[in-house]
Parts: sequence; structure tokens; C-alpha cells
Amino acid sequence: MMCERSARFKVKKHDLRPTKFPHLSLKINLSFHTKVSTHLINPDSGAAIRRLPFLSSDDATSAAVHLIVRERLSYGAVSSAVRKSIRDHLRGDMLSRARFGTGVRGYEIICSRATKLVWEKALGDIRRDEALPKHAELDVDLRIRTTYSFMHMAGKKHYHGMRIFVDGRREEGCCCSICLEAMQVGDVALRLPCEHVFHGECILRWLRRTQACPLCRRRITTED
Repeated sequence: MMCERSARFKVKKHDLRPTKFPHLSLKINLSFHTKVSTHLINPDSGAAIRRLPFLSSDDATSAAVHLIVRERLSYGAVSSAVRKSIRDHLRGDMLSRARFGTGVRGYEIICSRATKLVWEKALGDIRRDEALPKHAELDVDLRIRTTYSFMHMAGKKHYHGMRIFVDGRREEGCCCSICLEAMQVGDVALRLPCEHVFHGECILRWLRRTQACPLCRRRITTED
């Protein structure tokens, strides 16, 4: 399996708004957009055969960071708040956790870039002011878009222990025992370690409910 990953950042600062607090209130709105695109690749030509929708996703989550700035706006305070929110998000995202690891160092790729953009693009004017604005709230939008592109080789690579393939030489009468529909030429299928074959979408829905083969009841573990 091959994987390509890209990350994009976008920062937007809004106008100051009046508040009841006698200090500057800084609100950073974070939005995370994670897109997963998975394609099946012909092992001979390298060309994409088709996109696998049941192994693809497009998810969005959001979080907010609040800071009350009393005396001076420091990079350390902004960095600490932004990094904590990003780390919490990445730790809950399986793909990000696999890509960056579970250690603090692994998150620096995203955290450092995001904090620097907020500090330079959104807070530059305030840092240059002689005095911080009082009774004011500043909203900053930080958008982080992460895209994962997975490519599985048909008939050669695996997805969590299940072989992915498009087989045009199916035995006559072969069918998926979950949906009870015949396997058509060109259908995407997953073969479990026990050698039983099912439609890819069917078996993934099944395994979300129980980690066992529908036919022989063999447990599907990470070791497989």
C-alpha cells in the first residue's frame, strides 16, 4: 500500500468586537477537514482501476481556543493553547496518529506551522500596538485541511490482513454470502485470512459489528 499525505492551512482574522471583559479576549476557531481517498491500482500498468468509496471518507470537526490577554500577547501562550487543541484532535484521528506517531515530536509538523501562521498573519497588528485593546474580542479562524491518498495494488497488497483484488476469473456461481448477490467480473472483493471472499463494502460493514468471518467465525485480529 502506498500513501500520500498533504496538509493545507488557512487563517482569517475578523474585526474586533466589544465585550464586557476589561481585557482582550482572543478566540481561535479551529476547523479540521480530513479527506481520505482510496484507489485500486493495476499492479501491471500502475493505472488506477477505480476509487473505493467504502475505504474513503470526508470528515470535518471543529474546536475553539479562548485566551484572556491581560498584559501582553505572548507567542508562548498562543502556541500552548493552539498546540493542545491540535494534539487532542490528532490523537483522536487514527490516520493522523499512524502518520505522526503518539509522541509529542510527531505533532510538531502540524502544530508549528499552524501556530506560526496565526501569530504572523492574524496577530501581527496587535503585537505592534503600544497598548492592548480593552473590552474587545478578536476572532481568528484557523482551517487545517489534511488529505490522505491511499493506493492499493490489486491482488498484491492487503488492507488490515484482507487481500484486495479485482478478479475477472471467478468461478461460476460464486457469490457474496453476506448480500447473497453474485460476484460480477470486475467487482472489488476482500479475501479474509481464512480465504473466504466477500464484496469489499459488505465485509467492512460486517466487521464493524463483529470481528469474525461470517462463514467460519474465525476471529480477525490485527496480527492477521
